[in-house]
Amino acid sequence: MKHCRIALAGLGALAAASLALSACSTNTSASGGASASPSASVAPGVALTNSILALGGQGFDIAATEGTLSGTGSIDPAHQAGSLEIKGAQQGVALDVGFTEIGNDIWAKVDLGALSGQLGIDPKKWMKLDGSKLTGIDARPFDLASKDPLQISKLITSVADVKRVDATHLTGTVDLTAATGPSAPDADAVKKAGAAAKALPFAATLDNQSRLTELKINASSDIAVDIKLSNFGSPTAVTPPPTSDVIPAPAMIYQFFNSAG
Repeated sequence: MKHCRIALAGLGALAAASLALSACSTNTSASGGASASPSASVAPGVALTNSILALGGQGFDIAATEGTLSGTGSIDPAHQAGSLEIKGAQQGVALDVGFTEIGNDIWAKVDLGALSGQLGIDPKKWMKLDGSKLTGIDARPFDLASKDPLQISKLITSVADVKRVDATHLTGTVDLTAATGPSAPDADAVKKAGAAAKALPFAATLDNQSRLTELKINASSDIAVDIKLSNFGSPTAVTPPPTSDVIPAPAMIYQFFNSAG
């Protein structure tokens, strides 16, 4: 997703804007993998942690919303590939950002609406990125080598009152002020939410293999989250952009992505 933050920051005097696909983790230590099927004998907090770890090595599609932002993409570790496109508006800036990674090749497409022309960005072109120059902690929206490719666990480092509704549904509260990583929501939006951000209700849905399939965090419109994962084992194919549509990435684009970390 992210839930997956890309920031518009450090671009001269432009106002910063950031986006997140948030999700959920637990302060219960994460160890081991998910069971083959949901088990009522597993503590709810452990089941939540395991449902995230169960995503490791799995291919799946992503559909998520957070506030005014929406994202779609796919993770395909079998082909060392992933893609994510996020659209919407943040702090008055319209954006459409695409990020594609296949093996050692990375491309990005950035459309910042009216700001694109001012910044010299061609919103119709994909830019080839040098991975070694993506130095920000959260510069990439996903980590294909991780058991938690969307880094969901960093978003919910603090949960409470985790309960099992039934074999495939969990509920609880999450403290978004403790969230870190690329899936964490915009800090200003969390601050604006005030004390309520410390105990937001969430609902998690698991499939019959104990994998997380949906996470919904109920909050104000700025930080409300709904992330859905589907098509396990058969994600949408990730393809490179046509060579004719690719140009080298200017230095400013690295600043754009690295500012997220």
